[in-house]
Amino acid sequence: MSIQSEILPLRTLGKACHEGALERCCSVVCGLRPDIVEVAEQPPAISYIDDAGRHRRHIFNFRITTTKDERYLAAVKPSALVAISGIGRLIALVAEQMSPSFADYVVLITEKELSRV
Repeated sequence: MSIQSEILPLRTLGKACHEGALERCCSVVCGLRPDIVEVAEQPPAISYIDDAGRHRRHIFNFRITTTKDERYLAAVKPSALVAISGIGRLIALVAEQMSPSFADYVVLITEKELSRV
């Protein structure tokens, strides 16, 4: 089996595991920004109620803390999958229902928010 045809479920960068290159890039960019003091991967699940009234749980990719002590829950998704996945609505629901003690903001990060450099 060649390396190109081998399917690997996770990629590793240091001690952190990443489900894809975009998540890895986001982690690296966050680590390089001077205004970010902490990046926690896979923070505890957030509970919310969906549009059908069902209780759901979602695990965000990152919880990011800035030098201004602002806390962000970040979902990382390729822009091509944003509409298909419904992640925009999920983020809106979580933002409406989440306790402010857990995070200040909920954001979606796609490759468009990351610098090519």
